[in-house]
Amino acid sequence: MLLVLITLVSSSLLLCPSAYTSTTTVTNTAFYPPEIAQPWHEFCHDSVNASSYCKLNHVPSVCQFSLVLCGPSLSTTDGTPSDAPSPPTTTSIAPPSAESTSVDSSVVVSTPEVPTAASPSPLPTTPSIVPLTTTSVGIETSESITTTEISSTSYSADTSEPVTTTEAAPTNTSAVASTVYPTTETIPTPTPATTTESCETSGSCSPDPEGAVRALADLLGPDFVLTGGSMPPVYMAQYTYIAPAAVVRPGDSDDIIGILGIAVEYRVPVVVRSYAGHSFAGQSTVQDGIVILMDRFSSVGVLPEGFLGSSYTAVIGAGTRLLDIYVELMQHSPPLGVSGGNCPSVSISGVTMGGAHGYYGTKYGTLADAVIAADVVVKDGDTFKLVTATRDGDHAELLKALRGGMGGNYGVVVNWYIETFRASETVNVFRHKVDRGDKDKEEVVGKTRAFEAAVVAQPGDGLWSKFKIKGGFEMNFEGMCMCEPISNDCSVCDASMASIDAALDKDNWVSKPSELTTDHGYATWSWAGCTQWADPEAPSTADYPGAGGDFDAAKQGCYDYDWSLSASSPWKSISVYIKHSDATESFWDAVWDVVHEPECENRNLCILTFEYYGGKMIEEPQDCSGDGPCTSFIHRNNGWNIQIASLYSKGDSVGEQVSTSWVAKAFAAIDAKSSLHTSYQNYLSNQWTLPPWRDEYFPGQDVEADHWKYRFFGDGLYSRLQQVKCQYNPDNLFVTADTSDIVVQLPDSCST
Repeated sequence: MLLVLITLVSSSLLLCPSAYTSTTTVTNTAFYPPEIAQPWHEFCHDSVNASSYCKLNHVPSVCQFSLVLCGPSLSTTDGTPSDAPSPPTTTSIAPPSAESTSVDSSVVVSTPEVPTAASPSPLPTTPSIVPLTTTSVGIETSESITTTEISSTSYSADTSEPVTTTEAAPTNTSAVASTVYPTTETIPTPTPATTTESCETSGSCSPDPEGAVRALADLLGPDFVLTGGSMPPVYMAQYTYIAPAAVVRPGDSDDIIGILGIAVEYRVPVVVRSYAGHSFAGQSTVQDGIVILMDRFSSVGVLPEGFLGSSYTAVIGAGTRLLDIYVELMQHSPPLGVSGGNCPSVSISGVTMGGAHGYYGTKYGTLADAVIAADVVVKDGDTFKLVTATRDGDHAELLKALRGGMGGNYGVVVNWYIETFRASETVNVFRHKVDRGDKDKEEVVGKTRAFEAAVVAQPGDGLWSKFKIKGGFEMNFEGMCMCEPISNDCSVCDASMASIDAALDKDNWVSKPSELTTDHGYATWSWAGCTQWADPEAPSTADYPGAGGDFDAAKQGCYDYDWSLSASSPWKSISVYIKHSDATESFWDAVWDVVHEPECENRNLCILTFEYYGGKMIEEPQDCSGDGPCTSFIHRNNGWNIQIASLYSKGDSVGEQVSTSWVAKAFAAIDAKSSLHTSYQNYLSNQWTLPPWRDEYFPGQDVEADHWKYRFFGDGLYSRLQQVKCQYNPDNLFVTADTSDIVVQLPDSCST
């Protein structure tokens, strides 16, 4: 295939590879009938890899993970792919992976080292994450050529006309703290030819990412506009192939207002990444768009007693990671806590807007339940502005939407005001492992159901628990019970722990039992997976430092370890809620069968994680003004959230296909036994609403976009969220082509 490598470079006439300006007009529709769409999906399978498919909702249509053109406009007259469907004016290059890169043998490439640029520190008082550097893909990109051959401020401009740009000031590394991100090298996705004028000035409706990047550099300064190899990759390994035009790091709400204005002016997609980018649905990154990285909004403070009716209110910056929050609050006098999740590098914003459950949930509810107020940048007429949404005052409906109504919908949160609780001096924790092996099904299911019953029937509400079932029925049971925080009375927790031990026959049936009575600090650190008690493979540098220890260094070690676990192991995931009464004998028959599927034997790791819902978690708060529930979190049934996940190796396209197949199979089997048919917002994956997975794994089911709103919100609540979005985000920002089906949809007309 002919490769066209002609693209002008800013401030030069050097030619760049990996870019094209296509003159082909593609008439595109997202909803082609299967007889038209399926041959193109198969073409992409053959041309790129087994996980690729034709992205018919893109203009122009391309095969997933590549620049290979596809779609009916390139077909023969009968609507099927021709032998050579890509026109000679396009570049078709398979995407780079961490292990290897395949390019046309006629192209000569070199493999230079790509320098890693230091970026400003997000946490002045805390060492920033220093994740492991990923492997270079071994191909010289436009970015590496232009910066090497011309100057450090030059860049590749995908335009047919010369580009004039002001020379950016060199990065002042002496004034920049030591945040070091992993560097990846990517082949930019082509963009249509544009002029250097903004869309508004030129009258064109084409996106102008290059113009947007220049405007952003003028607004923020070059140190805070990251491009090319200096962009931090997203945490979720399955989305690292996506190449934004820039990652920008605002320092205050005025910066955010300016960034959003530029994104709208230049018609460039924009998304928000709180810190590392944990969105299962890929909402933390966008191809050829702007990522607003909130890592400079990392702070934890405790406001005076009585603020907004709370004894201790924490004001937390939107980019603050959970482990930072836990450490700062545990060092307060008296020690405090919040009911967040267990992944240390997850930031507060995304998880809160999805509801957020955790080890303290049964006693104190979800994190969304604890939200008192939020500072948010929203659209107001023709401009953006900062507002404060409260439970019963201004913008109360906006706050209801932020309390569980999913991120990427309503605005950019700057600060959260969270009601904290007094931490307990004494906490009981347990982690019991049952090895995989030849087990009697009746005994295994019997013990597991006894454990479930013990958790549900606990004498108080201090115990939260979960258990994991891996392929072949290797099992891990874990939980935490808080003694009373002021009296330090542990009698209720002691009774709960005794019932758990009896249900599992701990001394005889459990392969590796482990229990601890400890303090809130060690328990929380273990919950984050960074103590060697919780994870024997965790490095000593990540372990709990104890009183007087170096918490900054230990947090850094924990973040490093957490990142290393994700860097090479992407996964497919979805969830199903069940009531405790749904967990019948036939339900466990289905679970037993899916965990013993052949997909779980060798190549892939299959995991079912049962997370308990009970106590305060299933009580809807009554703390707001207006009609309807005070949160947008509908999952208030006593029972379990089951996360269905399968891990595979990065770059293993066959493994990805196997994981997708198993997750879909397990989902169908387990959801059929549920009386709820609902799912957890924070475990949402975009693949289930996009072709070809929709047609291949859910044949005949109602899986159009509207289907998913019922799994997360129901009907009346979803309509309320639509009206909130109409008022505060009428431009439908923060949406990408791959996530458009899984966000709250704007209605046909807004009534605001």
